[in-house]
Amino acid sequence: FDPMVLRRYSELMTFSQHQHPDEASMYMFFGNRTPLWRLLRLRYIFRPHDESTDTIEFSGGLPHLLLISDWKRLGNRDEILNALRSPSFDPLSRVILEADPNPVPASVPASGTVELVGSDTDSLTISASVSTPTLLLITDGYSEYWRAVPMPGSSQHHYDVMPADYTLMGVPLSAGKHLFRLEYAPSGYVIGRWISLVALASYLLAIGWCQRRYRSIGLFSGSE
Repeated sequence: FDPMVLRRYSELMTFSQHQHPDEASMYMFFGNRTPLWRLLRLRYIFRPHDESTDTIEFSGGLPHLLLISDWKRLGNRDEILNALRSPSFDPLSRVILEADPNPVPASVPASGTVELVGSDTDSLTISASVSTPTLLLITDGYSEYWRAVPMPGSSQHHYDVMPADYTLMGVPLSAGKHLFRLEYAPSGYVIGRWISLVALASYLLAIGWCQRRYRSIGLFSGSE
C-alpha cells in the first residue's frame, strides 16, 4: 500500500510485459500473463469482462517465506531478469543473488522451519530454525531501507538483507534458531518521526507552562 512504486519492482513488471526495463516508471500496464508473476505471490487475477469481472486463479505462486540453499550470483540486471524468465529456472529451489551471501548456504537441500510470528505496516517478525546454513527468501519488495534486527534468543547477532531474484529479499541464516524483526525504516521517515516527537513534546511542555502561569495569576480560579 506504499504510495510509491519501488524501482526494482517496476523494472521487473515492465520486463514481464515484454518492454525494456529502462522504460519502467510508476505507471504500469498489465496485459500479458507471465510465469514471472509467481515470484510475487500472485494468486488471483481480476479481469473486467463486459459488465462483469472474470476471476482467474494463478497457480505456482511462491509462499511469503521460503528456505532455499541453491543460489547463483549474477551482477547484471538484464542477466538476472533473463535468468528469471528462463523456462529452466525454478524459483522454489533456486534464488539469484547479486553478491555472495554470508554465511554461504550449505550445498544440501534446505531443511528447517520458518514462521511469520507477527507483522504490521512496516515490519515483519520472523522465527526460523535450520540445521545447516541456508537462505531465507522473503517475497516482499526489496529496498535498501529494510533492516533485520536480532531479538533475544536468536543464535545470530547480525543479519544481512540483500536483493534476491532482483526485486525480493534474501536473508542468509546460519545453522541454529533465529528470531528477528525485519523493519522498513527510510532515513526520511526516521528523521521526520523524531522531529514530530520533539515538536509534540515541546507543544505539551508549552501547554503545561501556560496552564501553570495562568493559575499563578488566578485566571483559572475565578478571581478578577
